[in-house]
Amino acid sequence: MTLTLPADHVDKLVGGVAAADESIRASLPSQLEYSGLQVSAGGALSATLTMRFTSPADYVVKARALLALDSDFVTPPTFTVSDSTLVRGVVINESYTSASLLQWLFAALKKDGVLGGSTSTTNAYEVGSTELRYGQAVIPQTGGAIRADLVDNAGFAAVSMSTDVSEADIVRRTITYVAAPGSDTARYEQFFTTATPEGAGLQRNGLQWVMTFTGTAKQVATATDTALGSSGTVLEVGRAQNKATLTLTVRDTASCASVCARSASPLTDELRAPSQFSTAPLTIDTAGTDPIALEFVPEFDAIAQQLDIGLFGTTTATTKFTVSTSTAELLGNGFEQLLAPPDGVGALSKSVEGDATSFTVTIAASASEFDRAYSSWASAGGLRTEDLPGSTVLGATTTYDFESGLQSVIGAHGVTLTMPTAVSLPLGKWVSAGSTDAASPGGRVSFQSQGLTAVGLITVAVSALLLATATYLFVRVAGRRASRSRQPLTASPVSRGPVGSLLLGGDFPRAQVSVAPTVFDMTVSPKSGSGHGGLLAWTAPVRRPHVAARVLQHATPSTPHQQPSLIPRE
Repeated sequence: MTLTLPADHVDKLVGGVAAADESIRASLPSQLEYSGLQVSAGGALSATLTMRFTSPADYVVKARALLALDSDFVTPPTFTVSDSTLVRGVVINESYTSASLLQWLFAALKKDGVLGGSTSTTNAYEVGSTELRYGQAVIPQTGGAIRADLVDNAGFAAVSMSTDVSEADIVRRTITYVAAPGSDTARYEQFFTTATPEGAGLQRNGLQWVMTFTGTAKQVATATDTALGSSGTVLEVGRAQNKATLTLTVRDTASCASVCARSASPLTDELRAPSQFSTAPLTIDTAGTDPIALEFVPEFDAIAQQLDIGLFGTTTATTKFTVSTSTAELLGNGFEQLLAPPDGVGALSKSVEGDATSFTVTIAASASEFDRAYSSWASAGGLRTEDLPGSTVLGATTTYDFESGLQSVIGAHGVTLTMPTAVSLPLGKWVSAGSTDAASPGGRVSFQSQGLTAVGLITVAVSALLLATATYLFVRVAGRRASRSRQPLTASPVSRGPVGSLLLGGDFPRAQVSVAPTVFDMTVSPKSGSGHGGLLAWTAPVRRPHVAARVLQHATPSTPHQQPSLIPRE
C-alpha cells in the first residue's frame, strides 16, 4: 500500500516530513512493515506499507487485526487459494479498501498534530488505483476493494466425512467423495494418487470413492489435509471429568474448497461419540471454529434413605445410592467425590454385588448438632424439631420437620427408582400426627410424636423393675410356704444326750417333740386343725447329722417334760 502526497501539499504537514515520519513509526501496527518517507525529485512525498502473509488464513488474521483499528465496522475478507488437481485458482472478496487498513495512520497524524487546521482523517486521503496479481495475470480493481474469482473447478459434486471418537485414544475417519455423472473420472483417479494418506484405505464404487484412516486426533487432522488438498484442518478431542460427570469436547474444522465443486453442499462431519454421551451421530458444520461439548451425567438406579432418631437424642441419617457396576468402574472414584460428606461429618462406604454398586453415606450427631452436620453435606436439607407446650421432663409432644435435600448432593444426576425417606422413632414414642415417610428422595417428612422422654422411660423402667422384684419375692415366699405345708420335715438330734424338747415353729403347726437318748430319724407330720401336736415316728439311727443340724437351727428348746405319744410305724 503506497500513499502519495503531492509536492504542493507537503508544506501543510505541521512539523514537516520528519514529524510525519516520527508519527507513523510510533503508531505502526505489528502486521505492517514501513521503510520510511521518500521524497521524489518533484518534491512529492510517498510512504509504502507492506503486509506479508504465508497463507490465505494468515492474511485474513492480519487483515482482521488492522480492520479492528477502524472505528467503522468492516466485514473481514474471504480469501482462498486452491492448487489441487481438481481445483486451481484464487477467490478473494473484500468489502473494504486499503484506506480501511490504514485508518490508524491518519488517526495518528491527527492526534500528533501533523494534520493541522481543519484537516480531518476523513478528508486526508483519496483512494487511488488497486490491482490483483495472480500468476502472470494482473487484474485491475475498481473502487479500491479487491474482488476476484479465478478458479478452474472440476471438483467433486459432494464430499462428506464421518468421524468416530468413541474410543479414548483412537479416531477413525471416513471421507466419501461423489462425482457428478459424466465427470472425467480419470482426473479423479489421478487426484487420489497424491491425495491418499499413507496407511489409508480407498475403495471405489462407480462414481463414489470411500477413504478411511485411523490414528490420533492430530494424525487424523494431518491426513485430512492430505485427503482434501487443504491446510489448517483441526481435530481436537478432549475428555474431562468433574466428580461423576464426564465431558467430551470436539473441535472439528475442515475445508473441501480444493476438491469440491462450486455447487457442492458445505462440508459436514457426522460425529460418533461414545454411547454414554450420545446414542445418535451428531452432524457438525466443519466451517465453524467453536468446539462442541457433550456431557455424560449418569443416573442413579436407586436412592433410599433412613433417618433414625435415638432415645438419648443421637440422630443418624443413612443414605444408600445404587448405580450399575459398569458405570461406577467407568467413573473411577467419581461417585466417591460426588457423595462424600465433609471431613469429620460422616462416613462413606462402598459395596459391590454383581452389576450393582452401592455407596452408603452415614451421618450421625447429637440432637443439637445433627441439623448443622447434615446440612453441611446436603445444603438444602436439615432436621428441625420443637417440643410443644405441655411437654415435661418425663413426657413430650414433639414436631419433626426433615428435609433430605438430596438434590443438592446429586446435582444434575437423575434417579431411575426413587425410594421413600423413612424415619424411625425410639422406644416409648409414637406418631400422633403426619407421616414418617416422604414421597421421594428430597421430599419433606413432617410429623408429630408423643411419648416418654429418656428420663421418663428410665423412671418407668425402674418402677417396673421394682414391681417385678417385689412380685418375684412375694411369689417365692408364698411358694416356699405352700411347699413346706405339703412336705414332711425330717429332723435329727446332733448328738446323744438327755431327753429334751424341741419346739418346731415357722411354717409348720407348733409341735413338741421328745428326743430319747438314742438318736432316731424323726418325722413330724403337721396336724391339720388347731396347729398343735403331730405324729412322731422313728426308723433307724442317724447317719447324717448335718441334716439334723440344718433343721435344728430353726428349732427352739421348749419344756423338757412334755411327752407326746409315740406310735410305732407299721
